Amino acid sequence: MRATHVAASRTSTSILAERWWLRVGDERLLVRPSTEHDLSAVAVMHRRCSAPALLARYRLGGRPPAVIALDAQLRGVLSYVVVAATPASAPPAVIATGSVETDAEHGPEAGRLEVLVEDSWQRQGIGRELVRHLAGAAALAGHTQLVAYCGSGNEPAQRLLVPIGPTRFVPDATGGHLHTALPADAVGGLGPLRSGRFLWGDHGVEFRPDDSAYPARSA
Repeated sequence: MRATHVAASRTSTSILAERWWLRVGDERLLVRPSTEHDLSAVAVMHRRCSAPALLARYRLGGRPPAVIALDAQLRGVLSYVVVAATPASAPPAVIATGSVETDAEHGPEAGRLEVLVEDSWQRQGIGRELVRHLAGAAALAGHTQLVAYCGSGNEPAQRLLVPIGPTRFVPDATGGHLHTALPADAVGGLGPLRSGRFLWGDHGVEFRPDDSAYPARSA
C-alpha cells in the first residue's frame, strides 16, 4: 500500500501522541500517552508492585513516590502507560509506565529514562518494547543520549539499553547510572512505526490510513 504524506498540521513529532498495540501471549495491550486522568490507576498499580521493583525504579527505599510526583510524571510530554484489558465491569488496568524527560544533571541533550513494569507482567518483553519506544521518542524530541539511574542493580537496565546504543556505567553517590548514546536510527524504535501504521520516509513520518490491516506488535 502506498503511504500518504502527513498533512501539514500533522508534524513528525505528532507521532509521539499516537497509541499502539503490543501483544504479550494472548493479551493485547494498549500503549498510549499518559494523562492526569491515569493517576488513580497508576497509583493502584504502584500498590501492586513489590518493594524491589519500586526500589529499582525510584530508589526511595522500596516505597512509591508521593501522589503529586506521580501526577507530574503523568503530565510529561514523553510519558506513556501500558493498559491491559479487564472484565467489562472493571476499568482498564495500567500494568506499566515509562517516561523520558530532560535530565537536569546532564543538560538538555540527555533524557532521563524511567520504566516500571508490574511484577506479574515482568519478563515478557514489555520493558524491552517500552525502552525501544522511549528511545525513539527521545531521539525525535532532540535528545542524543539516555540516562538511567539504576543504583547498584544495573544489570537488568543494561540488558535493555545495550541493544539501543553504546552504553557505559558511571559510578555516583547513589550507586551509579547508565549512559546510552542514541544512534541515528533510534527513531525506528517508535511503537507506531514498528506496528506498520506509519513509515519514516524522506519527508519525516508518513501515515498509512488503513491501520486495520496491521496486527499488534508482539513482545
